[in-house]
Amino acid sequence: MKIKTIEFENFRNIQSMRLCFEDGVWLIAGENAQGKTNILEGIYLASSMRSFRSSQENQLIYYGQKQASVKLCFEENEREHEIEIILHAAEKKKVFSDGRRIQKNRDALGFFQSVLFTPDHLMMIKGSPTYRREFLDIAICAVSAKYTEYLLQYNKALKNRNRVLKEAAENSVLADTLPVWEEMLCKFGSFIAFCRQQYVMKLNETAKEIYDQISGGKEKIKLLYLNQFSKDALSEAEYFLKIKERLEKTRASDIEKGMTCAGVHKDDILMLIAGKSAKFFASQGQIRSLTLSLKLAVA
Repeated sequence: MKIKTIEFENFRNIQSMRLCFEDGVWLIAGENAQGKTNILEGIYLASSMRSFRSSQENQLIYYGQKQASVKLCFEENEREHEIEIILHAAEKKKVFSDGRRIQKNRDALGFFQSVLFTPDHLMMIKGSPTYRREFLDIAICAVSAKYTEYLLQYNKALKNRNRVLKEAAENSVLADTLPVWEEMLCKFGSFIAFCRQQYVMKLNETAKEIYDQISGGKEKIKLLYLNQFSKDALSEAEYFLKIKERLEKTRASDIEKGMTCAGVHKDDILMLIAGKSAKFFASQGQIRSLTLSLKLAVA
């Protein structure tokens, strides 16, 4: 995929701008607070349907204006496509793909693909598992509509089970409805776990080659998918049974705690450099090299 043009209207501090890109690598340079990061934010918005800097979409609209737009034209397989996002201060954004209105944001994911690397992503190495799960989910959602849908459904089922768990502590009758939500967590969770497992295995091979080039072959990295169910690679059906068994086993303690303590929402990636955990032993230089290797591997 190659960006041909991108147009902004009332986006952040950009009132009106049109940029054209030829082949090759482009460097965007300028003084502080002139809109360099805003351009990257617009490109990422066209790719992921969200900002990487703010969860409030009205903050993306130029001060005093009621709406903003980002229109990106790109080339794929010698064909040009266009994606346009119109942001409104008082209503949900509208997304158009080649002129056709997209009703659900998730249906636009993967139409235009990009990989973002910012200083905040260094937290992926040293931070909590949440950062690493998000990294995985964003990468896989960009290439799998089914994964996007199942991840959404899993989170809904998890929210509902947690709600029932909190109420079941005072009303034991409600505990009888837990198997319904658990069945959904098994169905969606087993698919998510299998996809993550397979993706990490592929990512490991590509990232190792890239890190080897960056480090001059002095250090080796390894990525391992961590879940609560098995140290070995499993099939989707095996994950289903493992998740079901764990949820049934922890049901009583989950009711006491009022939350679901087992599931793919607890997954992690173990990142090793020279056989040691990057989370605890990596230097600042190693953190940057590993993060960059992972981002390039995703690309």
